[in-house]
Amino acid sequence: MTIAAAHRAGVPPFRASSYARWDAHNYISIATRGYYVEIEGGRVVGGNVAWFPGYALLVRAVASRHLTPAKAGLILSALFALLVLALSWAALATLPGVRSPVLALGLAALFPGFVYHHAVFPISMVTALVLLSVMLAARGRYLAAGCCGALAAATYSTGFLVAAPLLLAVATDPQLDRRGRILAAVQAPFLVGAGVLAVLLYQGTTVGWDAFPRMQSEYFGNRPSNPLSTLAWNTAYVWRGQLRWEYLPQVQTLLVALLMWAAAARYAARRGECTTLDTLLMAAAAVFWVFPMIVGRGVSPSRAESLLVLIVPLLARLPAGVQAVLLLVFAALGAAMGALFFGGSLV
Repeated sequence: MTIAAAHRAGVPPFRASSYARWDAHNYISIATRGYYVEIEGGRVVGGNVAWFPGYALLVRAVASRHLTPAKAGLILSALFALLVLALSWAALATLPGVRSPVLALGLAALFPGFVYHHAVFPISMVTALVLLSVMLAARGRYLAAGCCGALAAATYSTGFLVAAPLLLAVATDPQLDRRGRILAAVQAPFLVGAGVLAVLLYQGTTVGWDAFPRMQSEYFGNRPSNPLSTLAWNTAYVWRGQLRWEYLPQVQTLLVALLMWAAAARYAARRGECTTLDTLLMAAAAVFWVFPMIVGRGVSPSRAESLLVLIVPLLARLPAGVQAVLLLVFAALGAAMGALFFGGSLV
């Protein structure tokens, strides 16, 4: 599907540079030259400090004389995308009421925004780490879950949100006594904070302790926003009936909102039948969906929505016919969004 989208956009589908668009260059620059900040007139006007280093440092470690950072990033993204599918399949195998695991796996592979899982971005890496962290927490393996969560927090700016479902897991685990709950909290949600702290230490010793918040406020202008207002803004052209090609990302945003509603409704209707993993996946998807809208309109919704593949195990309980229709919709939307990405108009 990704290769077909590249063909449609008229770019070489097997060239690494085709998959390195927009912010991908910031991750490559971190991998090759480290962090830097551009300041003019006392204000931050550029730099790469807003992007977290986990993926970039891994690209640096893999790249070599015969493997450019872009190619290394592309290979890593593909491997983590496969890991997301493998973890999704493992989750589907453990959950009751799954109608068709094969259809559900197709939904995971073609979930809205899937092009970012295959591009030179850390999306597939952070998604795999979050999914693995949640699955480990559902099994009571809190230290391992915390370690994966810390890596997620060091990889992507919203990766720290995995602390929310981990905290929920610790708080609701009936097998933990008071002492065990405190220990599990230190091992899981609080350990996630170590990933963020590691990023701040790395940035602080290279470009200054205030570089990240200054870039967020002075360069991006991000301010806390009403998530409903942000959602309305991100889907405004759809409501106005202006369904032009370049407004397709807003169609995706509305579709994802409907999917989140469907998953939440399915969970609420059959809460008594849901497992711990169901609860944690729903919680994780909710925070990863809402938080970018709180940050404001400067966040790329299409990229943030690609992490919500976490809800696929919940959607897998829908009737097989509904899943088949969703799969066709995902495929059509993904091909079109992929063409926009490769064409350079999808941030």
